[in-house]
Amino acid sequence: MARIRTIKPEFPQSESMGNVTRDARLCFIMLWTIADDSGKLRGASRMLASLLFPYDNDAPKLMDKWLAELERERCIQRYEVDGAQYIEIAKWLDHQKIDRPSPSKFPDFDASSRTIASPREPSSLDQGPRTKDQGREGTKEDEASVALSDWQSLSEELGLSQVAKLTTARRSNLKARLSDCGGLDGWRSALAKIRGSPFLLGKNDRGWKIDFDFLVKDQNFTKLMEGKYDGGSRVQGSKSGELTGFAALAAELASGRGDGWLDQTGEPEPIGDRRGEMASTSSRGTFAPG
Repeated sequence: MARIRTIKPEFPQSESMGNVTRDARLCFIMLWTIADDSGKLRGASRMLASLLFPYDNDAPKLMDKWLAELERERCIQRYEVDGAQYIEIAKWLDHQKIDRPSPSKFPDFDASSRTIASPREPSSLDQGPRTKDQGREGTKEDEASVALSDWQSLSEELGLSQVAKLTTARRSNLKARLSDCGGLDGWRSALAKIRGSPFLLGKNDRGWKIDFDFLVKDQNFTKLMEGKYDGGSRVQGSKSGELTGFAALAAELASGRGDGWLDQTGEPEPIGDRRGEMASTSSRGTFAPG
């Protein structure tokens, strides 16, 4: 989950900051916002680019360079454990005051786990003609790993459940959804829709939140991409005395007509699917999700 962090007044005069580019300085500060209370975070550069610089198309190409600058000045340490990349921010507690810190979920850094020579994650976008020799399946496996890392970062930030084990069924569903949405760009668009949906983040009468298994189901993913979960808790144009939003939904449930809120799989049905009924001007009021 993103956190509020402190920037000291002397930060701009730091000699180490004077030895890196302006973009690397900004990147350093942005890393603090997603580091845990021990100063650790996931270190996949393309994942960091999508989280920290979502509006900058050149960030995926430059992120590894910025991290290398920061590592050269010993501002961060990059390391790898069991094939996953991590970052530890140096002298973290010297610069951040953490009240009631939460234990880190990430492995500790040690010298044997240090990342050597600034690696880049495998990518079909920057390997040129060589991707033809790798076979389609290998590229899909790499893409699925990056997509899972994107989910893990988002779920940590938003307080959603993380994937403990990528089972064969989960991997198969994930690869199918990546194929449906055109790859990592489409996948990240789907994750952005989750970020913007109060309904999927627990603002519903059951306090239900989306999880990975819900996301990678064919029917649910299609509804998400079609915008049926967009703005599920926003109410527009209510009139005085009318029930609105989830109050209207609660009234329907209390009246015994709320069974239809669950779809045939037992999963919550998006509010957008009930737009026609819930937006009626009956005595129960209007419900018009944004």
